[in-house]
Amino acid sequence: MVQAGQPVDPMAMQERRDQLMAAARQAAQRKAVMEAKESETYIQDKLVEGGWNKAMRDFLIQLPIFPYACIKGPIVRREFDISWGSGPNGNVATIAPKARMKWYSPKPQNLYFTPGADDIMDSAVIERIKFSRSDLNSVIGLPGYDEKAIRQVLTDYENGLVENLDGIDSAMADQQGKENPNQNDSELIDGLELHGPVKGSMLLELGFSTAQVPDPDLDYHVVAWLVGRYVIKAQINPDPKQRVAYFLTSFEKLPGALIGHSLLEIIDDVVSVANAALRSLVNNMSIASGPQVAINETRLAPSTNADTLYPWKRWRFLSDPLAVSGEKPVDFFQPQSNARELLGIYKEMVVIADETSGIPRFITGSEKGAGGAASTAAGLSMLMNNASKILQMIAGNIDEDVVGPAIHTAYDICMLTDMEGKLRGDENIVVRGVTLAQQKESERMRKLEFLQLTSNPIDLPIVGQKGRAALLRHLANDLGMRGEDIVPSQEEIAMMAQAQAAQPPQGPQGEALPEGAGRQGEVTDNQFRTRDMVPTPRGRPPGS
Repeated sequence: MVQAGQPVDPMAMQERRDQLMAAARQAAQRKAVMEAKESETYIQDKLVEGGWNKAMRDFLIQLPIFPYACIKGPIVRREFDISWGSGPNGNVATIAPKARMKWYSPKPQNLYFTPGADDIMDSAVIERIKFSRSDLNSVIGLPGYDEKAIRQVLTDYENGLVENLDGIDSAMADQQGKENPNQNDSELIDGLELHGPVKGSMLLELGFSTAQVPDPDLDYHVVAWLVGRYVIKAQINPDPKQRVAYFLTSFEKLPGALIGHSLLEIIDDVVSVANAALRSLVNNMSIASGPQVAINETRLAPSTNADTLYPWKRWRFLSDPLAVSGEKPVDFFQPQSNARELLGIYKEMVVIADETSGIPRFITGSEKGAGGAASTAAGLSMLMNNASKILQMIAGNIDEDVVGPAIHTAYDICMLTDMEGKLRGDENIVVRGVTLAQQKESERMRKLEFLQLTSNPIDLPIVGQKGRAALLRHLANDLGMRGEDIVPSQEEIAMMAQAQAAQPPQGPQGEALPEGAGRQGEVTDNQFRTRDMVPTPRGRPPGS
C-alpha cells in the first residue's frame, strides 16, 4: 500500500497486529500443552513401571479397614531388563541390571511413628520389613548400601531371623492365611527401616565423611536399614526437601491427629447390634424350625428309643398305676418364632449403618431400601449426588495427603536422575482426581444435550458449521480422541463451504437443475411455496 501511494490504515495495522499476537499466543499455548503432555507421560511411565497401580489398589483395600492406609515410595530397587537383538543363530537376549523407582503399600501394623506427631512429614518413621534373600541380593551395589554388611547378614542369618517386637504377628499371619512367623519355614529375615533425624556424631561413627556431616551436633535426616546387629544401609535422605517416603491418610480424618477413624470403627456399634440380632435370628429359626417333644420317661417302655424322631414312629408306654393325673406320656409343642421381629431389627440396623457411614446402599446400584425420593430418576440422581459428597471428601483426602505429595516427590527424584531432558523443572503438578472426572462427565452430558438441542433447522444455521465443528472437537477430546484428527479445521471447513457453493444446484434425485433454479425458485430444501400451504380465499383466482 505504501508503494502504491495509498495511506496505511492504523485500524488495519492494529487488527493485523492483534491477529499475529493471537496466533503467537495460540502457538505458544499448543507447544506448552504438548510439553506438559510429554512430562505427564514421562512421570506416568515411571509410576507404572514402579508398581504404582498395585500400590494404589492395596492402599484402597486397607483404607476402610484400618485407621490409616499408606503408600511408600519412591524406593530404588535393582531389576533386570531384557533387550532382544539378532544373532547368527537367531534372537539374542541381553540381560542388564537397572535401578528403578518402586512404590508399594505397607501394612499399617508394621509402621511406627513419633508419639504426638500430627503430620507424617514432621515425624520419624520406623517400618518393620521382612526381607527375603533375593531382596537383599537386589540391593547389592546400589548407592548407600554396605555390601560387606549385606553379605554378612546373608551368611549369619542363612536360616532366617525373627524379631518378636509385638504379639500380633501370629494373629495377623493367621488372618492373611500365611505361615506362623515363629516357625519361619520361608527363612525370611526381619529388619527395621528408619526415616528420620539422627545426630551427626552418630553418623560420623558409622563412617560418614565430614563433607556429608559438617556439624556433629546437628541432626541430619537419614534413611537407614538395621538387620539384626548390622546396619546395611545408612545415607542422607536423597529427597531435596528431606521428606519421608510415606504418605498416609484416613477414611475419616481427625483434626490435629495423624491417625483417624476407619469405616469399621465408624459403624462398629451398629454392626455389633446387627450381628447380635442376626445370631439370635439364626438360633430362633433353628429352635422354632420344628416341634419339640416332652416325654415322661417313667411311662416309656424299655424298648422305645426316645432320642429319635421320625414320621410314623410308634411309641410304647407302660400303664399308669395311679391314672389320676391325666398327664400325657408324650406331648408335642411348637416354640414361638420371633424371626419377623429379629429380621426387622437387623434391617433397621443396616439402614442406620448406611446413614452413619454416609454411603447408602442405592449408591452401589441396590434397589432394596431405595424408596421415597429414590423411586424416581430425578430423586435418585439428587440422592446419589448428595451421597457422593462423602466419597468426594475421601477422594479429596487421598489426593491431598497421598497422591499429590507422592507425585511431587517422584517429580523431584526424576529431576535429579533425568539424563534425557524430559523434564524442564518449571512444571506445576496439580492433582484433581475424582472431582475432575465427575466434572468432565457432567460437562460431556451437557455438551451432548446442547448438540441435540441445536440439531434442528432453526438453530443449525445460527450455530453454523464453525460452531458445530468446535463442539464436535470438544466432545472428541473428552472421549479421549484427538478432535483435530477427526473434525476438519476451520480453513478446511471454509474451503468445503466454498466448493459446495460453487456446485450447480441439484434436484431431489440428484439431477442437475437449470441455472438459477433452487436459488430464486419456489421449491428448495427447508423452503415451501406459500400458496401450497395456505388456502386461497373464495372469489379470488389462484396466484393472485
